[in-house]
Amino acid sequence: MRPSPWTKPARYWPRGRSSDEAATADVHDLISAVLRGFPIGCVYGLVAVGVVLTYKTSGVFNLAFGAQAFVSAAVYFQLHVRDGWSILPAFAVAVLVVAPLVGFVLDWSLFRYLRSARAVVRHVVTLGLLVALPALGLLVLNFGSSPAFGPKGIVPSGFTVYRLGQYAITRDELATVLITFAAVGFLTALLRLTTIGLRMRAVVESPRMSELAGVNADRVESYSWMLSGLFAGLAGVLLAPLFPPVSADNVFLLIVAAIAAAVFASLSSLPLALAGGLLLGVGGQLLATELPTGSLLAQGLRPSFPFVALFLLLILWPGLARRAEITDPLAGVDPPPPALAAEARSRELTVATWMAGGAATVAGLWWALSVANAFWI
Repeated sequence: MRPSPWTKPARYWPRGRSSDEAATADVHDLISAVLRGFPIGCVYGLVAVGVVLTYKTSGVFNLAFGAQAFVSAAVYFQLHVRDGWSILPAFAVAVLVVAPLVGFVLDWSLFRYLRSARAVVRHVVTLGLLVALPALGLLVLNFGSSPAFGPKGIVPSGFTVYRLGQYAITRDELATVLITFAAVGFLTALLRLTTIGLRMRAVVESPRMSELAGVNADRVESYSWMLSGLFAGLAGVLLAPLFPPVSADNVFLLIVAAIAAAVFASLSSLPLALAGGLLLGVGGQLLATELPTGSLLAQGLRPSFPFVALFLLLILWPGLARRAEITDPLAGVDPPPPALAAEARSRELTVATWMAGGAATVAGLWWALSVANAFWI
């Protein structure tokens, strides 16, 4: 008789084991699955937070966020693993320089001119970037066709295992969890408690009205894209050790999981986006633990779990259905002319400018009177 696909594998019920021992084994497997899924869920959540951040601060649902993450992961792999750079300089270049620079270039060259375009136009542009950015990154870095195996994390000896009783977690996984929660906490405080966070939220509501209030909408939107790019780079570097080959194929699964988590957050709440990512990561590992190994259900559902979750959320989640499309009430109003630089700069900058001009004048006179010859005068 063929066993039911819902029946647990034989390893869960060894002959002679009591019901208490079986229950203890089930609890152990459950906790182990949660510990394995938590770091992956943190990366999903970090990407979802970046997607929500971009949407809240620029009005663009950035489907190319995963591609931005891959570019930073590839740069970090190239510098740290292939070129032998130490962790700190490679991390600084990949996450603190390349990632914000990619975000700035995308805003400066594309999305700044699509601010008033229809949503479908912006979505098509991000889809094109999702395909183009990884290919362009591989071309620039000269990766070649061989798989990039052996990525390393951002902490030394990342494969070191810490044991908590019967459970184990690696140093890379622990760093991923801690950095994710610290980054999301910092971003939440930035948006709610600082002036730049208020300006970011104001610009996405109405760029024209923000400019009437004296806010430089282009500059604020560039800050938003650079901050979003920073989160993408951080997510890519943290994800690389969890999925050994640095491959563009991982980008698509990552962005689907992030979109599902962002939909769970109704495209507005950063903590809910993180929670959605954690649920996806832990849920995938629970499926791997509970479903019978080798069954048709396990082979089909486990890889497609983020897609199934996204499909169900798009249909059934009430927060997304109640969300109204954001439109600028002053879209047809021309912004005021920019103020003169002399009115915007501080007194300290004015004094520094006069001092620099005086020093340059004195240096020029000294050179003309004592150094320059007839050829120059």
